[in-house]
Amino acid sequence: MKKSLAIILVMSWLITGIMLPTNARAASSDAEPSFTIYGVVQDQAVMVKLRNFPPNLTYEVLLGPVETSGVDGVKVAKRNSGKGGTYLDLYIIPVALQRYYQIAIRIQRAADSSYIGHNVFLNHTGGTQPTSTPCDKYKGYPTFTILNVLQDQTVTVRAYNLPPENTFEVYMGLMGTRGVNGIRVATIQSSCGDFPEYTFAIPAALHGLERIAVRMQSITKPAYVAFNWFHNNTSVVMIDHPPPRSISVEQQLPICPAYYGYPSFSILRVVRDQEVTIQAFNVPSYDQFKVLMGPMWTRGIGGIRVGDFKSDCGGMMELTFPVPAALYGSYRISMRFESTTGSRYYAYNWFYNNSTP
Repeated sequence: MKKSLAIILVMSWLITGIMLPTNARAASSDAEPSFTIYGVVQDQAVMVKLRNFPPNLTYEVLLGPVETSGVDGVKVAKRNSGKGGTYLDLYIIPVALQRYYQIAIRIQRAADSSYIGHNVFLNHTGGTQPTSTPCDKYKGYPTFTILNVLQDQTVTVRAYNLPPENTFEVYMGLMGTRGVNGIRVATIQSSCGDFPEYTFAIPAALHGLERIAVRMQSITKPAYVAFNWFHNNTSVVMIDHPPPRSISVEQQLPICPAYYGYPSFSILRVVRDQEVTIQAFNVPSYDQFKVLMGPMWTRGIGGIRVGDFKSDCGGMMELTFPVPAALYGSYRISMRFESTTGSRYYAYNWFYNNSTP
């Protein structure tokens, strides 16, 4: 759907030649390369008009949070200006920046990363002022991933999709408890449309443990909860996959952000002896997974294969799988998905085999 919509919009923009509203333009003289925002499809693509580009110039396009001016942003394209001059180009908005209210775009020379220009656009179709901010349209559930650990000292996490203007208490506890009734280590305040990093001190009572559970729980209503765990070993567990190769506008393939942490999933719905629907979080991009079910306490290891899925750009995914006949009548069932490509990513959980909304 995204591919088709982006292609239709490109054709529409090119055929009509309508200049959609812009909120900023790159600051430079007419004699120097510059660009303006030509149009935006919210959370999908931004089109720019490049002016006065010299011939055969290889340049890179980066997107990032508005306060960064695009410096060290997600690289979404690498282009050659060909004959140069004035022309249109289209860039896909990466998953990591979707839901941002404003996004910075930077263009720099590929040879030495020297500055050509930067701009800011409203992440709203047409580029006009939205009638409401993303804070008014919260969907889904919060989650967080582990970035790095200093044994018995600190753990650093990155939070995703926190509901705005909420206060969260952070707990740590024994592995397997999901942090329930754990030791409170911090209180944080969530904001709008951000992916913040937090560092929490590991309490002395948990020093020496091999694995530790972490939990974020809101104290405001409605209540939101996110939980994870980490190995209590000094290590940098942040995994930075390079972005896929630069693509042409015609290909319309998504450009995925760098990947951090580990995948996980929660149970959304169950139809007894028929199917289970899960919400997967932080799924790595461009990977393939098999889904297994087995008796409780097996973590799904060696279980019955009930399905497969591809992650594309990964992130958050809602998936439904059948309960195998061999497990009909089971009180609780273990479930697991694991990579079939050799990336070694996996996640496991369990569910009550009872129909739930």
